[in-house]
Amino acid sequence: MKTGDVVVFLPRLLAFGHLVHALFLDVAGDDAGKRAAHVGGELVRGAATVQVQRGHRRVGRLERLLERQVDGDFPVEEECVVLLDAVLAACVARVREGTSRFVAEYRTVLELGERYPGDAGVLASLLLNRVTLRPGQALYLASGNLHAYLSGTGVEVMGNSDNVLRGGLTPKHVDVPELMRVLDFTPGPAQVLHGEATPSRELVYPTPAAEFRLARLDVGRAVREITHPGPQVLLVTAGEVTVRAAGRRELRVGRGQSVWIAARDRDVRLSGAGTVFRATDGLEGGPSPAL
Repeated sequence: MKTGDVVVFLPRLLAFGHLVHALFLDVAGDDAGKRAAHVGGELVRGAATVQVQRGHRRVGRLERLLERQVDGDFPVEEECVVLLDAVLAACVARVREGTSRFVAEYRTVLELGERYPGDAGVLASLLLNRVTLRPGQALYLASGNLHAYLSGTGVEVMGNSDNVLRGGLTPKHVDVPELMRVLDFTPGPAQVLHGEATPSRELVYPTPAAEFRLARLDVGRAVREITHPGPQVLLVTAGEVTVRAAGRRELRVGRGQSVWIAARDRDVRLSGAGTVFRATDGLEGGPSPAL
């Protein structure tokens, strides 16, 4: 895969003070809509926790979650809002009892119901795995996975694609037929990634996606070379680092700032003291050990 200076990945910083980003999924005919690590960040007040809902729960766990939630049968012709109201009432009762291990899930349903009244996406939240990412942990989502962000701060990188479908919890258009066509309903737990250390002293979050690679670097006194055959984006989440490249002026990049490094840039080096998330394509050739 040759990219030159074409961006085949899209890194971004996610910060949610409240519930919730929309229920959505990424789809693409060329499978470029894969998402990579949603990494628990360290930008706000030193450390942050990301609450994510993704994928579908296993059937047995879903049955336990929904057990005794709603009494009675609802005919097909009843509108979704009737069922939604019944579920919300049942969640209120379960929260008041305080004995269920799913109280957090029930509270989330109530918060969503208050913020998005009458939205069927509130019911969909009960079908998804609830995942809490601690600082440094990550989650990989393949194309077609329904997911939503609940709260927290994190770093995300995804394949370059404009094929995003929304499934609810949003005032924007929801294309239900297309959503049902492409949504992956495969149940299963969400696998949390902890990163793998490399000889170059990066912590890499491996994924099957060829479009991107996400890594964390802790920059210290030693100068580090990070020349790469493809484009890369650096995001500083703590401290300050200095970026140098052959024929380029020196850049100081502080906490909350990012820098673009083109594929043609050579002899790219980092120094200073800080934590850097580094997004690149999946081409061979990582950074060299500290010089």
